[in-house]
Amino acid sequence: MRFLMLTITLLGFTAIPALANDQDSVFERIKKNNTIKCGYAEWPSFFDIDANTGDFSGFFYDFWDIVGEELSLKIDWTTPVQWGQVTEAISSKKIDLFCNAVWPDAGRRKHLLLSDPIFYTPLYVYVRSEDEKFLNKDLSDLNNGNYTSSALDGDSSESHLKRYFPKAKRHMLTASSPYSDLILSVITGKSDFVISDEPEANSFIKNNPNKIRKISEKPITIKMVQIPLKKNEHHLLNVLNGVIQDLTNDGTIEKLIKKHKIQGVIIGKKSTQ
Repeated sequence: MRFLMLTITLLGFTAIPALANDQDSVFERIKKNNTIKCGYAEWPSFFDIDANTGDFSGFFYDFWDIVGEELSLKIDWTTPVQWGQVTEAISSKKIDLFCNAVWPDAGRRKHLLLSDPIFYTPLYVYVRSEDEKFLNKDLSDLNNGNYTSSALDGDSSESHLKRYFPKAKRHMLTASSPYSDLILSVITGKSDFVISDEPEANSFIKNNPNKIRKISEKPITIKMVQIPLKKNEHHLLNVLNGVIQDLTNDGTIEKLIKKHKIQGVIIGKKSTQ
């Protein structure tokens, strides 16, 4: 019963002639094709790609498998999209949804719709383990023109630097760069520090022990993780928000987090609405 109303919401519109300006909507395309075309990017534990087989796994792979089954929709992981390319890929309808979900920022709020949060991730500052200039430094000390940090063009990593460390120099990477390149820029000395969530950093540390460390156990912020949609796709947004609410309330989100042994995640409060 938990998805009965959502299924009716999504599929019931097929009995109602769409208005002319809705004919080309993503919502209508999903109904017509009975498929969600997903964009994706690697995010350790959240969306993994096996280097040998190319198989997908992780939290979001399982999350969308559940959504697709309950809504009788096929989930088609069609298009790799790097984090700095998300807005363009959605706006141009290259994909229906970026199914990894994203951290919100001003640019994404301006150009996209964003779902209710699936969960929250604290963000921390990481530096090279052997870099002694950060010993006994406070986070506020990094807001200094003597230090450099990396960001992806068009990504929230850029807006984080502008907001929290506006005086620091920026080493910009192209929008097509993977997020892991931000940490690599610290290791190679192109940057002094990087902002990252724990799962991303922990994955790097697992494969590269003693290379980076947190400068502080205090996060610089806690970010919502939200599904981005094309502007004006309010029908689709309502369906996704209902799914997220149900999967939070029945404990599925928490179970998936535990299944994939993800640390550094805060699960949202259950809703009574």
